Amino acid sequence: MFTTERLILRPFRTEDLDDMLRLWNDPLVQRGLTSSGVIPRAPNFKDKISGFVNSALFYVIITMKETAAFMGMCNIWLEGGNAKNRDGRMGISISTEYWNMGYGTEALKFVVDYAFRWLGLHRVSLGVFESNMGAIISYEKLCVLSYLLTTPRL
Repeated sequence: MFTTERLILRPFRTEDLDDMLRLWNDPLVQRGLTSSGVIPRAPNFKDKISGFVNSALFYVIITMKETAAFMGMCNIWLEGGNAKNRDGRMGISISTEYWNMGYGTEALKFVVDYAFRWLGLHRVSLGVFESNMGAIISYEKLCVLSYLLTTPRL
């Protein structure tokens, strides 16, 4: 289990599947998760979610530190399933009630640092849909933070 200023990033539990299915069935969230049409996901979609969790190099559930309320998830897969190049692909999903409050940026900042420092990755990449402006803003903040943290000072 990991903590940030306001969040707990903890391992997946089977009990999380109901919250994760509810997240996937939110049309606003689903638009950012898949390029297929926004469709209701049946309860058997939980099996597919479990497959996502089990195939990831790193998978955490994001919860509020104060209340332990489910907020979403964040994960990293090895690009192409190959550990040789140490290339990770990251994903994050946050419940809409927590959008635009900096929680996604806070979680990603921790996960990106963890990927380089503890997982030994050489690159972390992601994809984002052009319409997902909140995510784009968050990702741009991370690029600036990463640059500021790694650039030597004169």
